[in-house]
Amino acid sequence: NDIEIARNGFRAAELLARKPDLIALVSREPERLDPVFAWERQLAEAEGFRREYELAQVYANDFAYNLWVFERAGGAR
Repeated sequence: NDIEIARNGFRAAELLARKPDLIALVSREPERLDPVFAWERQLAEAEGFRREYELAQVYANDFAYNLWVFERAGGAR
């Protein structure tokens, strides 16, 4: 629910430039990141995402998705 994204569309580089502490992505698989939505795939494949963020937790469930939570590298847990 971001007014800039609503107005201008999603851009991974702009989101990463904000340096959020946490990023949550929905994955089809609990064992590997397989983003459900196109914007999530764009973010996961963006330059710097894997370098700047590390996996903090995977919340696996029996539903159609699994929640992958990443935190900014060096961030406090």
